[in-house]
Amino acid sequence: LYHDDGHALALRDITGSYRIQDLRLDVGEDWRGRPAVGLTLGRMEGEFEVGAIEIGGAGKSFGAFNLSFLLEDQVFGGRNYTNALYLQGGGHVDAGAQGLRLAAQWSLRLSDLSYTEDGNRVIISGLQSWGQGDITVNVTRDGVQGGTRFYDGLRIGFEGLEAGYRINGMRVGSDDAPLQGGTELLLALGIYPAYDFTLDGHMTLGAGGASGEGLTINSDIHIRDGRAAVIAAPYDEGNGEQPQKGLWLTDMTYDGHVRNMTLDVTDEGLALATEESWSTMDIGNVRIGNGVDGESLGRLKIQRFEQGSTTLIKPGGAGNVCVGGAGASASACSASGGEWEMRGEEGVTIEMKNILARAQSSEKRNSLLWETNRTVDGQGRAVNGSGTRLVL
Repeated sequence: LYHDDGHALALRDITGSYRIQDLRLDVGEDWRGRPAVGLTLGRMEGEFEVGAIEIGGAGKSFGAFNLSFLLEDQVFGGRNYTNALYLQGGGHVDAGAQGLRLAAQWSLRLSDLSYTEDGNRVIISGLQSWGQGDITVNVTRDGVQGGTRFYDGLRIGFEGLEAGYRINGMRVGSDDAPLQGGTELLLALGIYPAYDFTLDGHMTLGAGGASGEGLTINSDIHIRDGRAAVIAAPYDEGNGEQPQKGLWLTDMTYDGHVRNMTLDVTDEGLALATEESWSTMDIGNVRIGNGVDGESLGRLKIQRFEQGSTTLIKPGGAGNVCVGGAGASASACSASGGEWEMRGEEGVTIEMKNILARAQSSEKRNSLLWETNRTVDGQGRAVNGSGTRLVL
C-alpha cells in the first residue's frame, strides 16, 4: 500500500464485494443552487475485508479488519439525508481560482466493523453516520494569502460540514453475539460512542517526514455545536430506535491546531512526532441522561499545549506473559505461582510520550476549568463566566 524509505505498510489478502442501485451522473445544481456535476446514489451495500495489516521490517501483523456497510437514504434527527457528491471548480476562496470543491451529503444507514487478532474477534456494531457540507481541495504554498494561513502541501478543507455518527454497541466473537457495552473504551483512541458537530478548518499534507520520505501534517480544526457521548446506552436493543442515554458533553466548541507533525513508516512501526500542538475544548454542559435536556453537572473547559510529543504504533501485542507471577518462561512463571499465557503474535502495541509544555499565552497552556451556579439569559441558557469556578 505505501513505502517510506524502504519500509512498507501492506494490506494483504484483500477480498470484498458491493452492489449498487440507481447511480446517476448529471450536470445541474447542488442543494444551494450552485452549478455542479452531480453524482447521486440510491443504494450501495457491500463488504470489504483485509486478511492482514503488516508494517515494519519484521513483517508483523496488526491482525485482520472487516467492514460491512449499507449506504441508503435515511432520516437522522428528523432530517432527511441521501448520498450525493457535487463537483465544482475552485477550492478555498483565498487559495486562488483553481482547485476543487466537493459539496457532499452522505447517509450511512448501517455498518459493522470488526477487528480480529490471533483468532479473537471484536465487532463495533450498528455504526450509523450522516452529514452535509463542503470539502475543498487545493495544492498550497507556505504563507499568508487573503488573510488565510497556508502551508506547503495538499490542503483538504472543511466548510460548514454538519455531521454526526453513533454506535449501537460492541459484540465479541460473532455477528449474532449479544449486544454489550464497552464503546467507551474507544475514548482511548479519541473516538466518542456518539457525536454530532459542525466542522470547519483544514488538514494539509506535505511531503517528507522526520527524515527522508513520509508526511508532514499541519492542521487547524474548529468544531461548534458539538454533542458527544462519553458513555451511551444502545440506540436500538431490538425493539426499535430510542434516544440514547448516558453521559454527554453538550454545547461544545473545540479549537485544535497541529504544527509540523511528521508521520513515518519505520522498521518498528508507524511513528508520529509533533513539533507543537494546542487545543481548547469548551463544554457548555456535562449532562447525565438525555443529551439534549438531561441534568447538567456544569461547564468544563480543557486546554492542552504540547511540544515534542511522540507516538509509535507497533504490530504485535503482549505475546507471552506471566500473569500473577514473574518469569521469562512457562516453567519459571509456574514456579513463581503465576499463570503462563500465550497471547499470540498479532495485536497492537503503542508507545507514547506526551510533553505538556510551559504556558506561552492564554491559548497555549494546560488548564482545566469547572464552572457551576451560572446565571441564565432571557432564553434560559447558562452564561459562561457568571458562576463559581474551580481552575487548575
